[in-house]
Amino acid sequence: MFASALAASVTLNNGDAVEFGQGTGLVIACDEEIVTRINEEWSQMIEDFRVSTIELTGLNVAESIVANSGCGGKVIKIQLLDNLGVPLTIGDSSGLTEISVTLPNGGSGIPQELYETSGATAVFEATLGPDEGTLTVTIDGSVDPVAADVYRVTLESESSGV
Repeated sequence: MFASALAASVTLNNGDAVEFGQGTGLVIACDEEIVTRINEEWSQMIEDFRVSTIELTGLNVAESIVANSGCGGKVIKIQLLDNLGVPLTIGDSSGLTEISVTLPNGGSGIPQELYETSGATAVFEATLGPDEGTLTVTIDGSVDPVAADVYRVTLESESSGV
């Protein structure tokens, strides 16, 4: 017997947010209202606009294990993808295609440098109280991602102990 289901509605986890990873395990979405923004600047070296910063605003850094209640203490992986879904280089090396940042458990109002590698730096600053703020990744490496090549920004979250 052959059967198929088309346009079916499937509910997982009682309708709460769920993320799926490949080989990394199941992760609950820690914040569903993050706004991403890519800033660009002209590069004389590549004679095109390059990605200068990636901003994640409205980021909830409260510590929580409940879906959509806070990303405090979790690792956020950021990638820039082209129109084919291929990750673009971020930083000084063609092998660096992602930035993984462990977020603080709450903010202090003072900018906190969370990540630094050759060609990229990530700083978190609480902007709306201690548990909400902006993560800014500054890309200043020798390998410049061309802004027009960015089709999608991906964010993945996982527990820092995974």
